[in-house]
Amino acid sequence: MPTTAASYTTTTDDQLLEPEQEPDGQQLLDDLNQVITDAGPYWDEMEEALATQYCVWPGQDPDGRKHEANLGVVPFPWEDGSDMRVRLAEELVLDEQALYMNAFMNGQMQAVSRSIGKQDQSEAVTAMLYWQRNTQMQPQIFHEMELLTSWISTFGKAALNVCWWKEYRMVATQVSKQDAINDYVKINFDEESAATIGEEAETGRLVEEFNLILSDEQRLNGEAVRMKESYEDVQHLSDKRIRKILTDIRDTGAAEFPAPVLEIDRPHWRARRLMLDVFFPLSTDNLSDAPWIAETEYLSRDQLQDRVRTEGWDETFVSQVVNNHAGQVFDSRVNQARKNIESSQLTDSVNGARGHRVDLWADDHTYELIHFYHRKVDSNGYPAIYKTVLHNSEPELIGKHELLPYKHGWMPFVGFTFERLRRAIVDSRGIPELVMTAQAEVKRQRDSRSDRTDAATFPPLAVPGVRGGGHYPFQPGSMFPVRGNNHPKFLDMPKLDSGTIEIELAVLRSIDTYFGRTSADVPPEVSFRRQQYRVNRFLKAVGEAVRHTFALDQQYLEPLKVARVTGAPNSAPLQVDRDTIQGQYDVHMAFDVRDLNQEFVRMKLEYLTAVLPLDRGGAVDTSKIVESLMRAIDPNLGPQSIKPAAAAQQDETEDEIRNVAMMLAGEEPPLREGQDANTRLQVLQQRLEINPKVREAYEGDEQFKAIYDARMQAHQFALDQIDNAATGRIGAEPVL
Repeated sequence: MPTTAASYTTTTDDQLLEPEQEPDGQQLLDDLNQVITDAGPYWDEMEEALATQYCVWPGQDPDGRKHEANLGVVPFPWEDGSDMRVRLAEELVLDEQALYMNAFMNGQMQAVSRSIGKQDQSEAVTAMLYWQRNTQMQPQIFHEMELLTSWISTFGKAALNVCWWKEYRMVATQVSKQDAINDYVKINFDEESAATIGEEAETGRLVEEFNLILSDEQRLNGEAVRMKESYEDVQHLSDKRIRKILTDIRDTGAAEFPAPVLEIDRPHWRARRLMLDVFFPLSTDNLSDAPWIAETEYLSRDQLQDRVRTEGWDETFVSQVVNNHAGQVFDSRVNQARKNIESSQLTDSVNGARGHRVDLWADDHTYELIHFYHRKVDSNGYPAIYKTVLHNSEPELIGKHELLPYKHGWMPFVGFTFERLRRAIVDSRGIPELVMTAQAEVKRQRDSRSDRTDAATFPPLAVPGVRGGGHYPFQPGSMFPVRGNNHPKFLDMPKLDSGTIEIELAVLRSIDTYFGRTSADVPPEVSFRRQQYRVNRFLKAVGEAVRHTFALDQQYLEPLKVARVTGAPNSAPLQVDRDTIQGQYDVHMAFDVRDLNQEFVRMKLEYLTAVLPLDRGGAVDTSKIVESLMRAIDPNLGPQSIKPAAAAQQDETEDEIRNVAMMLAGEEPPLREGQDANTRLQVLQQRLEINPKVREAYEGDEQFKAIYDARMQAHQFALDQIDNAATGRIGAEPVL
């Protein structure tokens, strides 16, 4: 692994640190350039990892055979020899990716409040996080997590950008004359005038004024300009188009125009490759502590120009980039590394690119921008994260410079690693690097067996020798002159022994043990220990991403949506002050890799069934255990079938109260298994104590008393059965 110790400058210039002043763009680009200069060895590793994973090497042929025409030298052991593609690294990467994706999609999330007495709020937050993972963000998040887990497994490291995503689309909007009048009155209503002449008179004055504007061409032009300044829905339209809206309202009583509508408004996760999509000092060990992070973004011409309106980018900057830098990459070294790495997945050395590949970096209609997230300290000594948008060819122009708008105050990136053996995040190795030599050894043994099989199937033919000598290739089916041999015959080939198979199996056993793969040669405890360790590391980083996501929810998500998703009567989980967002909740994720084995789930169920009756004090929350088991049996069944404990108890209480009403009406409600006997017995006892009608019926109506007593006895019997089961297992019951 490369361990280049690059030197990075630390900005101390007060001119750069003041938040209201734009930073020195050239200085930011110089810091980025230093990292790119030192990133070469990491790109080489990434390219080599993909070549190993996808079995790409010089001289390949689609038929899986060695040919001198491709290699440029005589192949070993002979022309048309085996050149097998052994996809061991890819198989391991796919296994690891599947393990991570199962852990992410089926893992249990839990939001834990840092404040005492807020368990109900924590449950509401947890419910909202499940909803976002499984419903709101599911299509987008699944795609990004597939990429993320693939890059973690292949390259050994990756990053996840967690941000808030807003996207608008244009829709045809109709406005009537009355709508226009109402808007005009609302904007121009004068409270002082209304206090003098009355609200109705003030409204009438404004209606008359609006009609006069429509009838006066000069005032109509002025109103068009004012509308563009006052109405967000028409700010994207030209003055001429706004004037047409007004004339249509005047002439026909209505108008139609395209208006932006907010289509997407939610958290957004985006997987990023280190040193290709995001850059930071190579000594960084945790992205949350990085002094700066630079991220590249590709925009079309329309998207770039729209940033002026939607995000307040500098119009001069956008115009300069659009007019002069279409299709220009920010660094030729990075661009070449991207092409090399991408081509490792999509090409072989003989036939070139497979399929129809779009080269993003050669698109003349694409613009590459750089987003710098950098930590600075203002003149008062307060640290903060600022975001600066640049183009490498216009360092003197700033697209936008602002304090990062997220109140959580964290870098919007979370780092992931496959291993953690060194401090720097970029030093984590991926699976292909770890198994490269093992894969080569397996290939060597399989090529050897294939070549020996070819030779045994069609051995070289010994023929009578000839004078003059010559070159005679030794390969299956060739004729090999042998002096003194008067009759052609096949040469005797060495017998195939089991040594080559044993070598391959020994290599594969070693790989299985290293990665903890489930196999007959790996003890179950080793398999669990190693897989669980990697899953725990992965989920710890995912939990950090989820914590970022919830902090953004607190800042941007509408309280009404929260109440609808969680069932909470208010928006208590959403507190938008900075201190609360930074410190209110911790988010934990957990997944037991053994739950992928249904036999283990069955054994777990049997053990719990035996142990739970021993809980005489009610210390165990059985609802959580049932939920966990349901998720293990079927990840989709758990969330659909499990109610929160409080809601389940409330349902039991309300159902038993309805049963009391049925008994008062002379009907006997049915008894069913699987009910909460303890809660229902308490309801019956409380009804007798606090409800006069129930007590009167119990004392004066023999039939009611018999039904009521029978129901209480049934619930008590269910509780006694639990105690009896525990007594039967331990051989005695408590004396006190």
